[in-house]
Amino acid sequence: MLGTVCYWSKILAVVVPTALVLKLVFGVDLTLSALVFASWVFLGFLVTFDEFFPGGWSNIDGAHPVPYGELALRGLLFVVALNIWLELSQNC
Repeated sequence: MLGTVCYWSKILAVVVPTALVLKLVFGVDLTLSALVFASWVFLGFLVTFDEFFPGGWSNIDGAHPVPYGELALRGLLFVVALNIWLELSQNC
């Protein structure tokens, strides 16, 4: 699910216009918008991560492996967005 073009196009179709509207209307920095969206995705995935374990909502019979790679990738996205925002905010 994480690597499909359709998935990323839907994410970009929401994130980019929202970030631009926040920038143009309220003056919110684009890196802050990216950090908020990355945080939202990572924390939402982390909160519902227990559903992937055997017996959970998404894996009742335990037939599917737990997506540790997806968790790591989303965590990395969050850390990269946080670092970019911190670097740019220190230079101002």
